[in-house]
Amino acid sequence: MFVRLFAACDDGEAALDIYRDALAGMKEYVENENIIDVKPYWKMKGIFVVEAELHLKKEWNGEKLNQFMSSISDTWLRFGDPADELLASVTAEGCTGMKRGVYMINIHFS
Repeated sequence: MFVRLFAACDDGEAALDIYRDALAGMKEYVENENIIDVKPYWKMKGIFVVEAELHLKKEWNGEKLNQFMSSISDTWLRFGDPADELLASVTAEGCTGMKRGVYMINIHFS
């Protein structure tokens, strides 16, 4: 699973803290995590990007996945059939709640 999280903050350490807080709800499913990169987002000042590859212990779907998603945002876009990519953003139509510090998160399952 690949995760790209856009954090509203001023430095890489704060971005990692936001990333860890956002993904805390799936910690029990993660077998291995590799933080690939933490860098300022070139398009917007005050946004850092955290990219990570995660290997899961077991399949992660259904109610547990929905609970995790709800802990981050109230609005998600799903891509693919079946869905293999998820996207939540503070700029998404209908989004009224996003976890503190998260500007956008993109999750790829394949």
